[in-house]
Amino acid sequence: VERMARIGFWRLDVESGAVFASPQVYAIYGIEPKDRSTFQRALAYLPQPHRAVMEQAVARVRSHGESYDLEIDLVAADGTLKRVRQIGEPEYADGRIVAIIGVMQDITEQHRLEKELRAAATTDALTGLPNRRHLEMYYLDRRLDQLNPAHRQGFALALIDLDHFKAINDARGHAAGDAALKEVARRLQHPRYADCFV
Repeated sequence: VERMARIGFWRLDVESGAVFASPQVYAIYGIEPKDRSTFQRALAYLPQPHRAVMEQAVARVRSHGESYDLEIDLVAADGTLKRVRQIGEPEYADGRIVAIIGVMQDITEQHRLEKELRAAATTDALTGLPNRRHLEMYYLDRRLDQLNPAHRQGFALALIDLDHFKAINDARGHAAGDAALKEVARRLQHPRYADCFV
């Protein structure tokens, strides 16, 4: 069941730092179950800033008993980058936190599909540039939220119109028109315009 669901369970002993993990957790990490682990060793597989996020989440469980539910990156033993969901909560004995118990699920494929769908919804298929939906959802709203009336900060929005574009399509065909759009897109992706497509 663990293998099919790509999910495993684990327990971190607060006092010793020792970690008990089920076989599927080891499979996600790409290491052998005989290699007993510790929290610090498990953290070594997480790239920054995900390692810091995990450390902070565990610290909050230890100090305040706060549960967590995170999606973070993990670099398996063979170098494969994976996306995992980590859920943890405190285990109590005699009114004190003695361990953190939780589950880890490999959601790499699901995460990849979500990114592809998001990119397809917010990127122009021909040019690869952010489309109008991306502009409205991720750029304009974010910039408007960042405006600080006290400092009178603002931003500019430039609208670009390609002169005689219809003439290119009419005279040379849609393939030539597509090529012209791709060339404009390539030039707009120059580093000097990087802030325009955040």
